[in-house]
Amino acid sequence: MEFYLTAPDGSRIHLPVTPEKITVQTESKMETFEVISLGKIDIPRGRVSMRISWEGFFPGEARKNSPFVIDWRPPKEMVEIISRWKDKGTKVRLLVTETPINYDCYISSFEHTWGGGYGDCQYTIELVEARELVVYTESEKKSKQQLSKKRPSPPP
Repeated sequence: MEFYLTAPDGSRIHLPVTPEKITVQTESKMETFEVISLGKIDIPRGRVSMRISWEGFFPGEARKNSPFVIDWRPPKEMVEIISRWKDKGTKVRLLVTETPINYDCYISSFEHTWGGGYGDCQYTIELVEARELVVYTESEKKSKQQLSKKRPSPPP
């Protein structure tokens, strides 16, 4: 697996060390109803934006030629780029090869710690799926509804 973060301006980060694991959290949004004879009933009403997170490290210069390092860049540079994207609310494309993960995301949290004798930077990152918010005027909504009524329904 290889991890890539790409910004709309074309700037890209290829993580130098593949994280051990990646966590993808998905949830349904539920609406709860209290029915006298049945008790509480939960009905799905959409979904919550997906959250993707992992822990890793950016190897210091002393390890840049190690066999486990894919594409070395100074850890300070990596931290600056990710922090800038997070602070500006930049939408980035997350691609993890060999998985179905290929999403537009925002960086919701980025924590990093410097330590060790190699100049490494340990980090934790969480991204949240970027979903488009589309708001229609009443006339646009009616127009879309009329178009959907005119379309023939697919055969069974």
